[in-house]
Parts: sequence; C-alpha cells; structure tokens
Amino acid sequence: VKSLNVPVIKKSIKRCLYRGMQQPLGITQITWPLCIGGSIPEAERTHLKRLEESQLTDFACQVLELRLRERLRFDLGAIYNVGVYVSTSNAPPLHPDNPVTTLDGNLVVSFSCAPGMIAKLEAVVHAEVENLRSNAADNANPLKASEIRSVVATSRTSRVESMRSNTYWRSAVSGQYTTPRYAGDVSATLKESNEVWERIASILEEDGEEKERLAGESVGVEMLRSTFAKLLPSGTPSVTVSLAPTTAWRYVRWGVGLGLGAVGLVLLNKYAKGSSRSGNGSGSGGSGGGASLRVPWIGSVVTQLPQLVLGGLGLGRKRAAS
Repeated sequence: VKSLNVPVIKKSIKRCLYRGMQQPLGITQITWPLCIGGSIPEAERTHLKRLEESQLTDFACQVLELRLRERLRFDLGAIYNVGVYVSTSNAPPLHPDNPVTTLDGNLVVSFSCAPGMIAKLEAVVHAEVENLRSNAADNANPLKASEIRSVVATSRTSRVESMRSNTYWRSAVSGQYTTPRYAGDVSATLKESNEVWERIASILEEDGEEKERLAGESVGVEMLRSTFAKLLPSGTPSVTVSLAPTTAWRYVRWGVGLGLGAVGLVLLNKYAKGSSRSGNGSGSGGSGGGASLRVPWIGSVVTQLPQLVLGGLGLGRKRAAS
C-alpha cells in the first residue's frame, strides 16, 4: 500500500464558493490538521497509547460539538445543524511492527446557517476552540466538568443501545482485524479496545464538582483540556470552505464586466476597420502605404455577442421558442 503523502498546510486558507440556490443556505466546513500520537515521546509511543489518545480525541470532539450546538443554536439561534468529527481517511496505514507511527488526520467542524451569518459563526467556532484549550485566568468560558460528564453519559447510553444490534458487533469485530494491535486473537483485541474506552470514560465522568470547588480543576477537565492544547496548539492553521448563494450584486458585477468587454471589442473592431480603409487609400494614392491592420474575428464576435449573452443567461432558447 502506497501512502498518499498529503501535505500539511503551513498557513490558514479561506475560500467561499457561490452557487445559485432555490433556498438560500450557508454551509461551512472548518478543518484543522491533527497528529494523533504526536504528543507522546517517540521512545514511549505504543499502539495502545496512541489508541488512548485517539479515544480522548473522540471525547474532545463530542465536547466541542455540545458546546457549539448550545452556543450557535440555543444562544444565537443561528444554525440549522452542527457536527464535529475526526477524519483519518487520508492517513497512511499503521503497521504492527512500527508503533512509533502517528495517526494523521483532520478535525472537522461543519455547520449550516443563514448566508449572512457565516463570517460571525466562523469567529465563534474559533473562539470556542480557544476556550477549550486555554487555562488562562481570563478565559471567560473554560472547559467544565459538567460538560464532560454530560458527554460521557450520552456516549455511554448510545454505546449500550448500539451493543444490542448485530450491526454494531459486525463493525466492531471486523474493525479489530485492521488495527495494528491485532496479533491473531480478535476477541482479545476487541476486549482491549473496550477496556481502554471504559477506563478513559470512568476517569472523565468521575464527580469533579468538589475538586473544581477546592482545587479549581478536575482530572477529567485537565485531561481533555490538555488533549485540545496538544492536538490543536495555538496558531494551528485551518482550512475554511463555505458555500453561499449567489447574490444579485454578483450578477450586476458580472453584467458590468461583460458590458465593458463588449464595448472594448466594438472599439477595437472600429479601429481595425478604420486602419484597413486608411491602408487601402494610401495604396491607391501610389504612396506604397503600410500594411493594413486586419482582425477578421472581432467582427464575428461582436455580431454574435448578443446571442452568447442571451444563451449564457438562459434566454436564448426562450426567445427561439417564442
């Protein structure tokens, strides 16, 4: 298997695509590069420790999604849906004999909203990511133990319900064959995965209210805050791609540009005809005259320009039909 060798971005990129829509809708996806296992010293890195960091990353994504849903939908009333997940589809395969290999991927935040709210909500997303990884004293909205307990409880309930279906077990068992921890016993590999999940979930969901009151931070809060800070340190570049409906102003600018281009072609065509007549007159006067300037294709373009414009706007067929 050959690695895709997808390059890591060096600076943030932001693009907005405009398309015609029947119902105006803004869709945005923000992506940060991740390196799961990269925060572990190479001498201490193992497949099991990378799995633990991967599980912590999943819980961190759930906390961020919970926060964004409450902030964007309930507080601002500005989104239709929001999702946070980790994608490792472009990561090279992990080999059992190479435990120091990191799992490269992307943290993805996607949401849909009214087109006019895209820029404002992008800023809110970046602000919430900064709040979750910062332990500064002036952090107005730091990570809370109650948020973590809520996420773990929801995840545990969903996990228990999923275990009642054959689909879950088919996916869970088949997935163990592709993990680098598999050593011939799929049952042992699956048991190890479940034990890691349960151990991390138990640490995160422990009652940290008393610790928060006395010491200021629980073990679970410190674990997830540290995970955010390691995976997404301050200054990590991101790629933001938005889809928004084309506005009337964009049509106006397109029409003005097309009109200026048409005027330029008309003037150039007149200049070409005038130069041609001047050259012919000089030749008939016996002066020897210079070569005339002839641009035969300009006249054809100017003649067909109205048809091209109407065709581009979808009016040509309507006129022909009438």
